Amino acid sequence: MAKGTKKPVSDHGADKSKIGYGRPPAEHQFKPGVSGNPKGRAPGSRSFIADLEEELRERVQVSENGKKTLVTKQRLLTKSMVNKGIKGDTRAAKLTIDQIARHTPGQQDASDPAPLSETDDAILRGFVERLGRDYGLPDDD
Repeated sequence: MAKGTKKPVSDHGADKSKIGYGRPPAEHQFKPGVSGNPKGRAPGSRSFIADLEEELRERVQVSENGKKTLVTKQRLLTKSMVNKGIKGDTRAAKLTIDQIARHTPGQQDASDPAPLSETDDAILRGFVERLGRDYGLPDDD
């Protein structure tokens, strides 16, 4: 047997009250309906999202056009991403455009499918018609 692998446990004629490898005492086994973490999360512990939001709201001093101003880290991150896209970083440009599309109300979502051509529509209608015949589905028309 390879080093570090466990031997399989078998019950061939073994006494059910026997305690050993793979057979912990009944009082130490998991009890049904009892939580493995009864106290829950420690008070005061924070989620990753809460920490991230707080960090992005923090203001830092930057120098823009010779003037020192305070901006949030979120704003600084956005400026950096847009500037990289302008300088030719295609990944930053795509991410910026995707975020604009995602957060602009009334715009078509990038994940919405384009309208079908007449040929594609005819192909799909034929497929649905054949599928309906094969499975005894009623016609939509």
